[in-house]
Amino acid sequence: MLSLTFRRRTGLLIVPLLLIISGGCGLTDYEARLEVQEKRLRYMEEENKNLNDHPVNLSDRMTEEGHVNYKQFFLRVPLGVFQRPDDRPEGKFDVYLAQKKDSGFVKVLLAVDNDDDVEKFKNDAVKAVLKAPVNPTAKSIPHLSDKPVVFDFYQKDSVQLYIPRDSYSRVAIAFFPSGYGSQASVDERIKYCLASFADGKKAETQRRASRAQTAKKDGGDKAETKKGPKGK
Repeated sequence: MLSLTFRRRTGLLIVPLLLIISGGCGLTDYEARLEVQEKRLRYMEEENKNLNDHPVNLSDRMTEEGHVNYKQFFLRVPLGVFQRPDDRPEGKFDVYLAQKKDSGFVKVLLAVDNDDDVEKFKNDAVKAVLKAPVNPTAKSIPHLSDKPVVFDFYQKDSVQLYIPRDSYSRVAIAFFPSGYGSQASVDERIKYCLASFADGKKAETQRRASRAQTAKKDGGDKAETKKGPKGK
C-alpha cells in the first residue's frame, strides 16, 4: 500500500504538470488564432495593393433593366481601373475604363442579370466579348475566408472572360489587358479581383466589411451612393 507521504508528493507533481499541459494547449490555440489573423491581414494588404479601394458601381441600366439589387453584388476591379461605369455600355456589359495605361488594362467589362436562362447568358456573353465560340475550362479562385469560387474561363488572344458557377445572379467579367506592365502583375490583379466577387447575402456582408475598412482608412464613414455613372 502506498504511503501517505508518497501520495502527497505525487499529487504535488501532478498538479503543476496538468497546469503546464493546460497552459501549453491554451498557448497553442492562441498562436493558431494569431497566425490566422496575420494571414488575413497579409491577404488584405495584398488585396489593397492590387485592387481599387471601392466596389464597382452598377449602372442604373443594369439595376433597372437587369433587375439587379446592387446591394447584393460586390466586386473590386483592378487598381488603376475606374469603379464607375463609362456612359457608353457595350451591349449588356457595363464598361470600366482604365485610368492609366500602366494599370495593365484597357478596360474591364461586367454584365449582371437575373435571367434564369444560364446557357443563353453564357453564349451571349462569349459572343459579345470574344466574337466567336470558345470552349471553357474550369478555373478555381482561392479566397482566404471562404471556399474557392469556380469560374467558367474563356480566353481568346489576351482577352479573358470569367463566368462564375452557382452564382446568385448571372454574372460575366471580362478583362482586356493593355500590354503594359508584367503579365505576372496583370494575373495577380485579375486573381484578387475575381476573389473579391460576391453576390446575394455574401455581397451584403462584404459591403458592410468594405465600408468599415474604408471608414477606418479614411478616418470617417462615407455615405454609399446608388450605383450609376453619376452616383445617383
